[in-house]
Amino acid sequence: MWSSRSRASKFLAGGLILVAAGALWSCGAGLGTRRAAVSVRGGHGGVSQAPVFTRDIAPILYRHCAACHRPEGSGPFSLLTYEEVKAVAPLVLAAIESRRMPPWLPEPGYVEFQGERRLSDEEIAAIRRWVEAGMPRGDPADQPVAPPGVEGWVLGEPDAIVEFPSYTVPAGGPDIYRNFVAPAPVTELKYVKAVHVRPGDPKVVHHGRMMVDTTESSRLYDAQDPEAGFDGMHITSNALNPEGFFVGWTPGRVPLPGTDDMAWPLRPGSDIVLQLHFRPASEPYEVKPLVGLYFASRPPTRHPVVIMMGTKLIDIPAGEKNYIVRDSFELPVDVEVLGVYPHAHFLARQMHAQARLPDGRMRWLLRIDDWDFNWQDEYRYAKPIRLPKGTVLLMRYRYDNSSDNPRNPNNPPKRVTFGSFSTDEMADLVLQLLPKSKEEAEILERHVNWKRHADEIVFLASRELAMGDSALAAGDVDGAIEHYREALLLKPDAVSHYAMGGALALKGEIPLAIMQLEQALRLATEAGNTAFAEEIRRLLDRYKKARP
Repeated sequence: MWSSRSRASKFLAGGLILVAAGALWSCGAGLGTRRAAVSVRGGHGGVSQAPVFTRDIAPILYRHCAACHRPEGSGPFSLLTYEEVKAVAPLVLAAIESRRMPPWLPEPGYVEFQGERRLSDEEIAAIRRWVEAGMPRGDPADQPVAPPGVEGWVLGEPDAIVEFPSYTVPAGGPDIYRNFVAPAPVTELKYVKAVHVRPGDPKVVHHGRMMVDTTESSRLYDAQDPEAGFDGMHITSNALNPEGFFVGWTPGRVPLPGTDDMAWPLRPGSDIVLQLHFRPASEPYEVKPLVGLYFASRPPTRHPVVIMMGTKLIDIPAGEKNYIVRDSFELPVDVEVLGVYPHAHFLARQMHAQARLPDGRMRWLLRIDDWDFNWQDEYRYAKPIRLPKGTVLLMRYRYDNSSDNPRNPNNPPKRVTFGSFSTDEMADLVLQLLPKSKEEAEILERHVNWKRHADEIVFLASRELAMGDSALAAGDVDGAIEHYREALLLKPDAVSHYAMGGALALKGEIPLAIMQLEQALRLATEAGNTAFAEEIRRLLDRYKKARP
């Protein structure tokens, strides 16, 4: 790859460089586009014309940076005026050349998303040449109007506004995850086509997520906490994503207007739950979240379905550099994939999502090779990805729990398991899928629900096994047997039978232990797990010889 200087030298010999500029993309939504040209005259002894701020640099920054780097934005400084940019230009150049800014995690060249926050090589080269030329200002008449922020209701006055109680984010301290609850402002069934989340001051709000609770569980949790809302990143109430949708917020995000034909139902008596991730500043901040709802004029005719892939079975040993989480799901109907939201914490390094088509071909849905928990986002595809029935969705996340991971929150590294705190780990891949009809959406929804219930059973069985192992290690054989019995009720597989057999043998119940191990051997053999089957066979032989 060329260095910035060699690339600039090549550009200087090229005569004319076109630099994309002026498209006011803000975290997944475009507000408009405009393109400007940076002229570089060369040849015949000509002298190159350096870029100037007003004509060449301001449009680039307005397009990629202004949504957050503005006086009221989440960025640490504003990049709207010449004076503001000149004061931090070397810092800005270093950040964009290292690709740390603007924050955009998906790798280029695999799948195209709406509103990609990625500077082109030409744009970076133009900023480099501007800095090297002494940061000339240019003619003020050439400078475009700075883009508006996302204050106020950018989609117009909402049909209904959800007001949450004020909350004071304390000064300093660890991250805070807070769930705010408010009654849905409807007296009859409505269909919501668009949502505008206004969470409060982006100086302390890192990201947010909106859910719906059709039960009283969230308001009961709220009532038990003396402050507004209740704590926790992993929702323990019955709050769920709106039917078929994922509603999130990140700094600079502009809400999409939505359409009447694809909206989600909001029923009277429901609660709106807004989960916000706060990063405390040096002084307290009071926030008063608002959510604007825009209703469709008629019931929807298109019915998306959200699937959450992943697992709770996460147990990463200290020092492990290559811990892999996988999941898969076979599509029972044809779908279009509309968007994707990946989620993990600090140990995740790679996030790969692919689709294996019925003919064996592979298609990328998402590729992130340098995950950063601080810049998680939802991604909407530039064009829906069509996948036929029989396609298998594949998820593969890689985690690094070693000291080589600069984002590891533990020094020295320690064992990390699944959990809701940011120092725990998670592995979620949320996909919004659109079937061809309501009937096919119902088929897909049933399969998604089956998967969710099956995954939960596996998790609960694994938890019982872990508690049984802990009891056994503490010398409580009877307690271990009780936990293994629960695991067998949930998931009567080879592992559960093997664990129960071992515990019964320790209790002296050799005939019963042999019965459990024979079941384990049969199931392990049927599953093709030859190594495990051989281990069980050796243990069985030992117990049979010891049998009275």
